[in-house]
Amino acid sequence: MKNIKTNEENQVYFTKFVPTLLSLLALCCGVSSIRYGYSGNYVLAATLLLIACFLDGIDGRVARFLNVSSDFGAQIDSLADLVNFGVAPGFVVYCWKINEFEVSGIAWFAVMLLASCMAIRLARFNVDLTTKDQNDPLVKYFFKGVPAPAAACLAILPMILYFQFGYGFWSEPIFVVINTMMVALLAGSTIPTPCFKKVKIKEEYKNIVLILAAMLIILLVIKPWLTLSLTGVIYVISIVISIFVFFKFKREKAKK
Repeated sequence: MKNIKTNEENQVYFTKFVPTLLSLLALCCGVSSIRYGYSGNYVLAATLLLIACFLDGIDGRVARFLNVSSDFGAQIDSLADLVNFGVAPGFVVYCWKINEFEVSGIAWFAVMLLASCMAIRLARFNVDLTTKDQNDPLVKYFFKGVPAPAAACLAILPMILYFQFGYGFWSEPIFVVINTMMVALLAGSTIPTPCFKKVKIKEEYKNIVLILAAMLIILLVIKPWLTLSLTGVIYVISIVISIFVFFKFKREKAKK
């Protein structure tokens, strides 16, 4: 009985750290992407950043599923996000194209701006978790600014477009610089962006959503860069739509 109890305690102890291990694995992917970006292996660098985004998306869900959420894990996650989505994407696109921009000071400023705005975005998100009413529709269905993983994906979107379509305006250094700055400002801003985490799917639509999710996974396997390119463009459009929806929500709330 004692051995059984000890094994159960060890299992519970290990389970507590599973979400943190996922966050640290994501951090390792982000740091490794810097390495491969510096060495010129941009496909692997971008892939590692996307893996970091995926791991960031599941670590919180795993913590809630295992009922092991903690302040320590949340802090680890936030610190990892700053590196993965604030530092790594800027450095990778800098090595890829931004360093070719004729004004080196502006080129490096874009990288620093992304890191700085991401720090602001993450700090504000952490504060809002404890000070805002999470059931308020304006909080429940919208983020303030572009979320960290989405910002990282938008920062490397020109690179993804290049992988799929080759050279174009998206691979010009000036466009990459402007894109990086715009993404940084969107991340650090309070512009409402869509939050899908707490959207409840009606029972009759669940099968459709599962089919669409399966199709998306298949497309990611077959045509990863094309699928990611289209997803990135659709997300940008969704930001514009969410701004109008947000202010509609806000007007309706003010009338009550």
